[in-house]
Parts: sequence; C-alpha cells; structure tokens
Amino acid sequence: MLANSDTLELHPNDPRRSDFYFDPAPARLQHKRFVALRQLISSDIPCILWGEDAMYYSRFFPAIPCDQQILVPDDLVESAATLLEQKEFKRVPMSCFSLESPFNKANPGAAPFPDAIRLQHADISDSTGPYGRDPLPGCILLIPQSYYNLDFRSTSRFQSLDEEVSLIDALNGEILVPKFHTFLEAVVYIIFNPPTGFQHRRSLGEHQIWLERILRHRVKEDPDPETNPNRRTRKSDLLPAQCEIIAEIQNEDCAWYIHKYLWEIAFPADEDVDEYRQKK
Repeated sequence: MLANSDTLELHPNDPRRSDFYFDPAPARLQHKRFVALRQLISSDIPCILWGEDAMYYSRFFPAIPCDQQILVPDDLVESAATLLEQKEFKRVPMSCFSLESPFNKANPGAAPFPDAIRLQHADISDSTGPYGRDPLPGCILLIPQSYYNLDFRSTSRFQSLDEEVSLIDALNGEILVPKFHTFLEAVVYIIFNPPTGFQHRRSLGEHQIWLERILRHRVKEDPDPETNPNRRTRKSDLLPAQCEIIAEIQNEDCAWYIHKYLWEIAFPADEDVDEYRQKK
C-alpha cells in the first residue's frame, strides 16, 4: 500500500513522504506467494514473474496482485501445468473477465492467450472465495514467454527479487523479474503482435492500463490537475523523467509507442500503429 506520510514522523526529504512511495509485502509473505515459481524452478522449468505481481514486487506500481501470471518457455507450458497439478492446483477455464467482449462480433468470447493454461488452488471454493488462500494466489496463469517476446536466457533484461526474499530460500533468487524497460517492451510487443491473430480488445485495454499506471507512477504524475498544476494537459516538451524513460527503451517499436503516448497523453489508435508499421 502507499505510505501515509501523515502518520509517520519522517525527515522532510525522506522518499517515504511521497504519495508515490510504497513497500511491497514483507519478505516472508512474498516467499509464501512465490511457492509455485519455486516448484517450477526446482524441476528445471525456468519462469518469469509477470503481470501485477511483476509490477508490484518490482515497485513499478502499487498494484494489488490477484491471479499470478507466470511466463514459461513455450515448449514447457504443458509440463509446468502438469507439475503444479501434482501439487495443489487444478486446471480451470479462463476467467470470463479476460474473454473477448460479445460486442466483438467476429471473435466473441475468445481467450487472449490461446495456449495459456489457468490453474486454481485446490482449496478454493465458493465459501472461501478466490482469495481465501491469501497470500497464495487463488489462480495461476501459465503463459508462453514468446507471447511477450521474452526469453529467460536474456538475463540482462531481468532483475532479481529483493535480497531479503532470496535469503529465505535460494530458489527465490532464481525467479526472474523484468526490468522497467523490459516490461514496457514486452507489453508493447503483444499489443503489436497479439497471439490471437487479431486485436483482442479486452487484452489491449488491460495492457494499456498497465502501461498508463507504471508510466504515471515512474514520472510521479498526479492525474488530478487540481492537485498537480504542473501536470501536462496539452502537447509540450516531455518532462525530464519522461525523457529518461524513452532513453532506457531498447526497442524501436516500443520507443515510438511510448513516446507517442507521452506526447499525445493518449495511446496511439489502431490506424496510427498501422501507419507507423507501413512506414518502417
């Protein structure tokens, strides 16, 4: 959660006084939440922490992790699911909230990740609710890493969890977490190259929400102009923090997409993306 500086006696320059500062859950709770990833790693199945968990535990944004998304090598998705089924999970259908809207007449009800596998903790029931095993994730979504153009062997694109978590169990230190620019590049990749073969509107919306949140949090941009009179509400020079983000990005498509978003204060429309790709 975000720190409430009104209840803490902190030095005026302490970063915890900022509304944008937050600490992830204590190491012991993180250790409990990552049990599935340790099970995979101990069975020689590499994995990348993804989604809201990655945003939260990398301090990109104080998201509330719910279902846990894990990226694994494409040819090991089935093996990973089988392994977790032998532990405490069972296969379940994709969440109805992730399926394509019926308003998409061509592809109503389509799943955003065709070859992903969703598993639910065996102890979850109607009485416990989906989060009755907290801090354990109620559900785990195993996603082929190629959907995000990621490869666990590209170690320079990843970072480790906090040292305190790794000290509890060495396997925690082998969990890969994307760096900030890696996260941006991977999300833009799936926007440009949806694995469904068509633009899955619900998936697009969720990924754009991720981008908006971590970019605003990184820049420390309050979306309310009444409380932040310096917020950019029209086209102008990018803020220094925004320029730093663009400079970190190592992928041309991602740099264009994020720059256009920061400049326009709106995500590029489908026709903008099509025009950009035609000019490349």
